[in-house]
Amino acid sequence: MTEDLKHYLYVLFSKLSFGERREIMAYFKDMSLNSDINLQDTIDEIMEKRYNSGFFCPHCSSKKMVRFGCYRERQRYLCKSCKRTFTDLSKTALHYIHNKENFFYAIKLMLKGCSLTETAEIVKVSIPTAFNWRHKILDSLRYLEDDLLSGMVEADDTFFLYSQKGNRNIGRHPRKRGGKSKKQGISDDQVCVLVARDRNDNTISEIATLGRPSADEIDKVLGDNLAPDCIFLTDKHPSFRLFAMQKETCCLGLVQSRRCKKSTIFLK
Repeated sequence: MTEDLKHYLYVLFSKLSFGERREIMAYFKDMSLNSDINLQDTIDEIMEKRYNSGFFCPHCSSKKMVRFGCYRERQRYLCKSCKRTFTDLSKTALHYIHNKENFFYAIKLMLKGCSLTETAEIVKVSIPTAFNWRHKILDSLRYLEDDLLSGMVEADDTFFLYSQKGNRNIGRHPRKRGGKSKKQGISDDQVCVLVARDRNDNTISEIATLGRPSADEIDKVLGDNLAPDCIFLTDKHPSFRLFAMQKETCCLGLVQSRRCKKSTIFLK
């Protein structure tokens, strides 16, 4: 693609409305999901990013190892430091996956928004297998480096009842079908989830604590993910304002019940 063509496409794209831009981005995303990608090329790319600073043991990070036979047609190694064996896929989402082609296909279906039942029917696996694959994918996403939230960043907290399903020693009478907390207002019976999002659709959603979060707990979730010059939009809770003051970020506290329809600054 020439520079003139890139400039021409950029000018056309800049003239589109926000909704039209999102439609085009969704179209290109769907094209990338439907495109056929060679499995070995994908694995090679994963390995290149994982071992870009040199091959190491995934158990102890030592670089002293020797070849130690094969495991399911992949080279196996023996670490001289911890005496444990591993392959280049150990401690990755692809480890212990027999049919890797179907696993990558399940990833595409997940990104398209298919349910577990639909994924299991299309990929021809059981629902428990589709469930385990999805959680392998979600667990791997935690270690991805997200872009910093920049520009106008909207942040708020939401609360869910703390569930101890499966625990026999919960220290209280069990609630039936969810139930309600016996404590009024926000208490330690509720899990606080912090959600922050900028106008480029970069999103952070993570559990912070039980009950109301403090400024330090907000900092653990959002502190390293905010650009220095961002505008922090939130409600007027003191914890958020103290966090913004500590980060020296421009904080614009807003009351949720008041909305400025003519302004671009509002808390969604």
